[in-house]
Order: sequence, then C-alpha cells, then structure tokens
Amino acid sequence: SIADQDLARAEEQLERLKIRFPRFVPPEDLISGINELRVEKEVADAVAEGDPARLLALPNQYPEAFECPTPANIWRIADVVAETDQKAQLLPLYRRVVEECPNPADRFFAIERTLNELSAADAGLLLEIERQRPEGSSDPARLAELDARLAGQQFSAAFNAGRSRTAANAAMRMAQPGPAIQLGYQALNSNDLGLAKRWFDRAIRWGGGTEARIGAANTALAANNFKLAETLINQLPITDPRTAELAQRVRVSQFDGLLETGNLAEAGRVALETEDPGQATLLGWTYLERNDLGAAKRWFDDALRWGGGEETSLGATTVALAQQDLDAARGYLA
Repeated sequence: SIADQDLARAEEQLERLKIRFPRFVPPEDLISGINELRVEKEVADAVAEGDPARLLALPNQYPEAFECPTPANIWRIADVVAETDQKAQLLPLYRRVVEECPNPADRFFAIERTLNELSAADAGLLLEIERQRPEGSSDPARLAELDARLAGQQFSAAFNAGRSRTAANAAMRMAQPGPAIQLGYQALNSNDLGLAKRWFDRAIRWGGGTEARIGAANTALAANNFKLAETLINQLPITDPRTAELAQRVRVSQFDGLLETGNLAEAGRVALETEDPGQATLLGWTYLERNDLGAAKRWFDDALRWGGGEETSLGATTVALAQQDLDAARGYLA
C-alpha cells in the first residue's frame, strides 16, 4: 500500500492491525512511510489549492518532512509561493537548505532562487553563510559566479538610485566592462574627468573593447588631451562611423585650442586637413584683424571653395574692399 502511495488504504490497514492485534507495535519504517504519504498529500492539496499561508505552515507542522538531505518539499512549496506576494516568507526555508543540506547543488540552488525571487540583501546573507563553510565543502567557482550575479543586481539598484559609492563597490567586485562604462559616462557627464578616465581604463582592462575606448576617447577630448584621444581613436574599428566622428571632433577641438592660443600656423594645418569652411573662415577673420590681407584672402577663398556661407562671403568682400579691389568685392556679393 505504501509503495502504491495509497494513503487511505495504508491507514485503514494499520488500524485493522491495531484492532486485531492490540499489542501490535507498528515498525518505525511503516509509521515513517505513512507519515511521508500524509505530508505528500498535504503538500499536494495545498499546492493544488494555491494557498501560500497553508503552504508556509506545513514546515512547522511536519518539520521532519522538510529536512535535508532531500529538500524536495521545500522546492514544491517555493514554486507556488514565489509567484505570490508572500514570497519573502521563503527566506527561512532557503536559509535552512543553505545551513543544513550537505549537497552543494541544493545549497546553490537555494541561493540562486533567492537571487531570482527575493532581494539582493537576502541573497547576500545566504552567500555569506555558504562562504563561511569549511574549506573543501563548497564550490568556489560556483560561489564566485553567484557573487558576481549578486554584485550585478546590487550595482543596477545602486546606480539607478544614485548611490554612487555602493555602485562603485559592486562594479569593482564584478570586474566587468559594462558597469565600468556606465560609471565612466556618469563621471564624464559630471565633468569629473579624472574619475571618468579611471573607470574607462578599468573597462578597457576588463575587456570593454570598442565601447570602453570610445568613452576613454571622449574623456581625453574633454580634457584636451588630443594625443591620448588620437591614440585611442586609432585603436577603433575604421568601419565604425563613430571613429570618423571622434577624429573630426579631435581636429575641431585642436583647432579651437590653437586658435585661442594664437598658434595660427598649426591651426591652419588642422584646417587644411579638415577642409572645414568654418575653421577657414575663422582664420580669415583672425588674419584680417591682424591686417594680413593676403593670408585673410587665401583663407576666405578656401572657405568659399569648401562651402562657406554668408559670413565667409562677407569676410572675402571686406578683404577685397580693403585692397580696393571693387570688381572682386562685387563678385563676392553676387
């Protein structure tokens, strides 16, 4: 009867034996088997009913049925309760598995379920319990894998909530490029260029590839470190459109700095490379202010050839008038 898992029939036969043989003492394995069937029926009925309160009460009613080495009934309860608003009540059961079960697979399954179903703090608690086990009784590789997953959850929550220090600590534990890149751009957007550089450098070391180098190049540009920016850009795929965009930004930023410091020769070299009409026009006006009409004319003419607009035409006209070349002035205004 027990083999057939027919609880009612097994209980009926046991009662008949007790009546027929009043001094009969049922063997422990018989009583244990019937109790197991009774618990299985209770669990099955509660699962079918889908009542989380009833399910969560079963481990207290039948503690022996929820002990290791086989936590099958715990998983059966958890499968239902995890889909309800009572799922936080599963933590004591998962903790029992981690503390008491000898099989590492069961313990890590409980920790993984905690990661998926409960809070990062709950998962951290169970991971710490597992970490305290004697050497050789756990699985270091699996422990590291789950710890990295936990750090990922903690990073996302902290980053989205603006808790920068907590996010940074989680990112360092993860040692993955994605979080480092996110923190790099966060620092870059806050104009903390030193911190941004450190995070993008870490992202590159951790295998961030193109995305990490683009962030690092943007940081170098913001710091006017054009040499480093060019080095990073040269490491980018030439087929990526962002490579050309960054290279253009370097040349523009270089030009602005050179013009601001009065290094017109180098600024002119950059303008010839970019063939940017705006840069050529700025050079034209700069030379005009210095009364170098020949140089001003050359740059305004180049700017017009490269597509310069009204400001370029006005500059070229001004030079022509200063040179008393009325025909040229009329031509620029045409």
